[in-house]
Amino acid sequence: MRENIGLMEVDELILTDVDQLRLRELLNHFSPCDGVAREYVELLSEWVKQARVVDQRNVPRDVVTMNSLIGMRDLDINEKWSCTLALPQDADLVARKVSVVAPLGATIRDRRVGDTVQCPVGSGMRHLCIERVYYQPEAAGDYHL
Repeated sequence: MRENIGLMEVDELILTDVDQLRLRELLNHFSPCDGVAREYVELLSEWVKQARVVDQRNVPRDVVTMNSLIGMRDLDINEKWSCTLALPQDADLVARKVSVVAPLGATIRDRRVGDTVQCPVGSGMRHLCIERVYYQPEAAGDYHL
C-alpha cells in the first residue's frame, strides 16, 4: 500500500499523454479568480511537470486517471462512497464529479487501488483508502474521454 502524507506524493507519478495535454491547456487558461485555491493549481502544475508520461493505451488499470470512477472508503467513519475525477468545467457535486483542482481531486489523481490518502475537509483531514477503480476510460478503450 502506498501512502500519501498530506498532499505530498511519495511514489512515481504517472500521467497519460492525453491527460497531460488537457491539464497543460487547463493550466494555461487558469485565472486566480476562477475560485480555485492557488495551492491546488500549483500542485497540479508540479504534478504535470514531474509525472512520467505514458501512452494512454499503456496506463495501468488501477491508476486513477481523468474521468475515472473510483470507490473509496473513509477510514475515519468506515463509510464507502464513489466519485469521478473531472476537469473543472465538468465538475458537478450532485453527480459526484470532483474537479482535479479541488482538494479531493488533487489528492486522488494518479493514485492507485490500495493507496491511502489524506484529504483536507473543513477544519480537519479525512483518511481515505482507494478500494476500486470501477471505470477507467483507458482500460475501457474509451480514448476520446
